[in-house]
Order: sequence, then structure tokens, then C-alpha cells
Amino acid sequence: MSRRKNKRGNSVTSNSSQNSSVSSDADIWIEQLNLEYKNRMIKFDNLLKNNIAAIEAAYDFYVKKIPRHLFNRTIDELDNELAELEAKKKPTEKKKHRQTKQRSSSLTSPRDFSERRPLTRSSSFNSRRKIPQQLTSKTNNFKTPGCIPKIPNFVTPKVPLNAPLSVARYPQQGEVAISLQGSPLMVAPLPQNYRANACISLPDGKVMSIFPEHGLQPSDIPDIDEETKLEILTLKQNLDAFINMSIK
Repeated sequence: MSRRKNKRGNSVTSNSSQNSSVSSDADIWIEQLNLEYKNRMIKFDNLLKNNIAAIEAAYDFYVKKIPRHLFNRTIDELDNELAELEAKKKPTEKKKHRQTKQRSSSLTSPRDFSERRPLTRSSSFNSRRKIPQQLTSKTNNFKTPGCIPKIPNFVTPKVPLNAPLSVARYPQQGEVAISLQGSPLMVAPLPQNYRANACISLPDGKVMSIFPEHGLQPSDIPDIDEETKLEILTLKQNLDAFINMSIK
């Protein structure tokens, strides 16, 4: 009997623990649902307030654009005034149309005048050689018949500026260099014997040029920061690789 009681007691405790776990999960789920509901309601309220404020601002803006003498009138009065204006415009438009018709009918076209004259061999030959007056009036005397090509507004550089190696040339004597800003630059004549050199910009605004000559002294070397040193080391590696590739 004692064993049966223990089994029943264990089953009751296990069922109660399962029920408590299920109820705790349900409570957590309900809390999450309530929190999500509150957050969404707050979001919708803010969105509704913003839309209402935008509508009110647009209404005030368009109300201010209405003239003062029309602000206190009713819709019926405005409709009547609009109908009166349209009724006044219609007869004036008809009169103008009739006048243009009468003028166009009274004028004689050049074709009618040419048809009235008797045709002979000389007159027909001359009429073929002559250019119609309508075409000559439409052509512009200040334009040449040649096709003028369109000049681009910008100059694209042909050298990859971001690459570690870029090949370019100095301008020859007498050549004109064009800047990217549009103004031409006259380059002074340079010596024909070009030498390999390296130009290094320093943080203080100075430019250091290294030429292939012997006799470099420590007093000639300026103070260089760490970033410039790393750039010079990278430049040295590129020069070594370039020399090795050119030797092969």
C-alpha cells in the first residue's frame, strides 16, 4: 500500500510541475504579446500624429495662397463668376477665328500667281533654277552647312592615378598643356636629357626631390614622419620589383 501511495504522489507532483511550466510559458508569451501590442500602438499613434500635422500644414499653406477678396465667398458665387467669365471668353475667340479666316482667304498665295502666268520654255527653266522664297526665308545666313562636332565639357585623364605605376611624358618644346579647369597652360621648354627622380611631398608643404647622383649627406635629409617613411619603403619595394622585372 505504501508503494502505491508513493507512485500516486510522484505522478501528482509531476503533473503539477508540468502544469506550472505550461502556465509560466503562457504568461511569458502573453507578456511579450502585450509588449508588442503597446509598441505597435505607440508607433501607429506617432505616425498618425505626423500625418495629421502634415495635412494641417498643407491646408494652412494653400489657404494662405487664396486671395483676400475670394476668401469669404461661397462656392455658388465662385461657380457663377466662373460661368460668366467663360461666357465672355467664347464670343471673343469666335471673332478672332473669323478674322484670321478672312485674312487668309484675301491673301493670294505665290502658287496662284505662278499659275496665272503663261508657261514657256524659258520660264519653266528659270522656275526650276530659282530657289523658293519660303525656303530662303527659313534658312539662317550665319550658319555654315558643315556639321560642327560637339566638344565635350570635360577632359578625361588617360593615366590611372590610383595605380602604383603610371607612365606619362613631359610636354615637348612648343606644346600647350590644357588644364582640367579649362584654361590652357604654356609649358616652358624643358631640357631634353631627362633623368629618373623621385619627388616626395612632406607634411609641412615642402617637396623633396631625389636625383640619381652620388654625395648624399645626412644634413640634406629633412625630418620625416612615420607615415612618410612607410610610403618611402613601399616606393622602394616597387622600385626593386620594377628593376627586377626590367632586367629579365
